[in-house]
This record gives sequence, C-alpha cells and structure tokens, in this order.
Amino acid sequence: MLLKNATFINKNMEVITADIYIKENKISKIDCVLVNNSFSKTIDCSNYLVIPGLVNGHFHNSSTIGNGLFKDMRIENWFDNSIQGKLQSNLFDHIETELSEEEIKLLFLKGYIDLIKNGITFVCESGL
Repeated sequence: MLLKNATFINKNMEVITADIYIKENKISKIDCVLVNNSFSKTIDCSNYLVIPGLVNGHFHNSSTIGNGLFKDMRIENWFDNSIQGKLQSNLFDHIETELSEEEIKLLFLKGYIDLIKNGITFVCESGL
C-alpha cells in the first residue's frame, strides 16, 4: 500500500510530507523512488495528518459506559449522596450484579470500538 502525500511527524519531531510505503502491515520505506509502482492500494493523504496507533496506558472500560455521569464532579465526590452520585452508584451496581457475562462483553466491545474510532490501538485495561 502507498500513502501518497502523507503529512506526519518524523523521528526528529519535524512535520513533513512524504510518501509512505507499507509492506506486510509495516512501514517499509518513506519518500523513496520505487521502481515498481504497482501497489495493492494507493491512498491520497493530501488532506490528512497520518499518525501511528495511539496507546492508552490506563483505561477503565466500564467508565466509558457512564460517559457524562462524572462530568463537572470532583473525584472525591464520586458515588456520594447527590443525585449524580446515586446515579453513578446505581449504574455500576447494576453492571456488576445484574448483567450477564455476555452483556458485559458487549459493553466492553462498545468501549473498545470507541477507542479505535479515536485512534487508540493498544489498551492497558484497569477495570473489571
């Protein structure tokens, strides 16, 4: 595959534009003249910033299920007696006690799909 006119940050932390040749799912050559121009696929990246997969080294998948429940709330107030804290507590109690293993797997899959959509390709799961 050839990523044509790709803008990216190189190893010297410079923003450059070049062609990137990918062979067997790995970057093979950058900005080179290739004798054989028959690629399985060519993508024009002129209007894109190309970045590698990102790593999320501390992730609680179950917290993605409660997106918004923690908004504007200090961590020391999580699960307190406020309406928001009670909603948090009820949601996570329900997940831990009422959902089947298959339902929990589906919720986690949704969280992983959200990560992939945002460029995260490696996760260290810190939750359930």
